[in-house]
Amino acid sequence: WQIGDMLPSCTAGDIRVSYSAYDPSEASVVGRATPHPRAEGGLALGLFETSRGYKLGVLHEGFKEPYEMFDKEAAEGKKKVAGARALLFPCSLLFVKALAVFLGRGFADWKERALAAVGVEGAFVATVWVLVWRFEMSTVAQDVSMVCLGLASAMLACIAYSRTQESEFGDGGWGDVWNWITEWVNGIKRIPEAEEEEEEEEDKKKKN
Repeated sequence: WQIGDMLPSCTAGDIRVSYSAYDPSEASVVGRATPHPRAEGGLALGLFETSRGYKLGVLHEGFKEPYEMFDKEAAEGKKKVAGARALLFPCSLLFVKALAVFLGRGFADWKERALAAVGVEGAFVATVWVLVWRFEMSTVAQDVSMVCLGLASAMLACIAYSRTQESEFGDGGWGDVWNWITEWVNGIKRIPEAEEEEEEEEDKKKKN
């Protein structure tokens, strides 16, 4: 059975591709071996739990030294972290804008909004660091640097907020946030309620 069999457009002469999976003949594992009566060789491989309670398990194809496996995992982890932090900045921009609208405030220009976004992102990274590692890193300097990052980021966010002005959407609340989201998604500029009332009055005057 192939995926192409489900498509009625397949005709004689079409090129079909199939895939198959196979187990490697040799693999390197970092984990924990525990006795198991039904396992081959009497041992079953599972996750190794460190002294800090973190579960660890690494499986690579071929014969690899432990340091090679950990170096590769660390390199992959750095790429994922860099991508996550790059994605976090635009999310922080949206968050600070929504928060400002909810509080009935607005940013004077993009610089103030970017400053607040940097503060929110830094505070979020520091909070996640503390929650995950719980001040149990091998060096105190790393823990102190994360705390300082969180405090400095919070100060940046507060400074940016202090420079905000009254929001064009109203006094704040979930209704104004929804109006902003609608405008942002549809690309339509919302007309303030005061202008709408003025237009209605002008229409009435013209009719009279």
